[in-house]
Amino acid sequence: MDKKNKNKILALVLTVLLTGLTGCNDDKKDTKKADDADMFSMNLPAQPKQPQNQPVEPLKAQGDTNTTTEAQKTAVGGSIGKIAYQKSSKSTSRQVAIAELAKGNYYESVVSEVEGFRSTFYHDNIGVATGNGWNVSFQTKTTNSAITKAIGMSPSDQAAIVAISGNKNPSPSLIPRTQISPEQATRAAQVMRDMNFNPVAVRALGQSTWNKLKPNQQAVINYHVYKTGNLNWTHLKADIKACANSQSQADCKRAAEGFTYSYMLNGVRKYDTRSQLYMGALFQDPQAYAYLLGTTAAPADFQAVTSNSGMKIDPSKAADPQIEQQDTFTPLKEQLLEEGKSFDLNVVTPEREAVPEKKKHVGRGTSSNLIGVPMM
Repeated sequence: MDKKNKNKILALVLTVLLTGLTGCNDDKKDTKKADDADMFSMNLPAQPKQPQNQPVEPLKAQGDTNTTTEAQKTAVGGSIGKIAYQKSSKSTSRQVAIAELAKGNYYESVVSEVEGFRSTFYHDNIGVATGNGWNVSFQTKTTNSAITKAIGMSPSDQAAIVAISGNKNPSPSLIPRTQISPEQATRAAQVMRDMNFNPVAVRALGQSTWNKLKPNQQAVINYHVYKTGNLNWTHLKADIKACANSQSQADCKRAAEGFTYSYMLNGVRKYDTRSQLYMGALFQDPQAYAYLLGTTAAPADFQAVTSNSGMKIDPSKAADPQIEQQDTFTPLKEQLLEEGKSFDLNVVTPEREAVPEKKKHVGRGTSSNLIGVPMM
């Protein structure tokens, strides 16, 4: 073999060797890339796919109003269609009542004490309520809108509450799963007073009479309108006016005794003597009311002040246990609320306020009396 051919063979061998080395380097680079990738991924769990358009809040006034999802099932009997019962927080309502009394806010105090406090929405006797008995089902859209704005609710909760105004049996899907604080509950009661209850009271009594009443007396009257929706009882109005004009102990005691409330529950008339006791005491003497809250000793004339309250309270002892023992209305009402039963909570007109039925006069020429009367 000549020298020229040897050079060609040598060049060919070198080319083959270089190609092989390059391939090995490429394989190592690929392997390194794979190893680097495994170092960050092999020990990590697989990431679940995120659902699209996942809702952030429960549905409010949207979609089918008659459909309840499994997520909206509550703990009341494990059934769908109810919202969970929440017992009134007596400790919270009492703390607020004491704090508001110390500030001279008599209305806010008695509302908190007598109505109690619940932080979430619950089924009231009819409709749904929260706070200190703020029943959104009975309030107008205008009132509910004003309340939700005044207490600083979110825009979505504002819209949801306004949407169920006047709805006595809203679907659970429409009821916002929100909570309110005691301060918000108090503010809600103030808005309802200023927009609805106080104007009714002032119109019924007249501005001049209203101005003669003491702040604690005005507070009880406003709360009476809260409970009944009006101030139409003739004798109560007359007694309040007499109290305002004289401010005598006798006249104001007579007026205080007119704040009586009874209801038909399960066909039985039940008297709310607890409300009568607190309201009657506050109307006559804030110190007597403060004793009931446990913040001071009873005044010397406490028994005379509360003699017709429907409860017998020994002022030498703590008031709370005595009130609980004699209160037959509140436990029954709470039982019905816990069972989710609807019941009539319209105040029965007191006997002395009942308007006597007019005797029907059957005579000629009155079309309403012509049925069954032979024509002469």
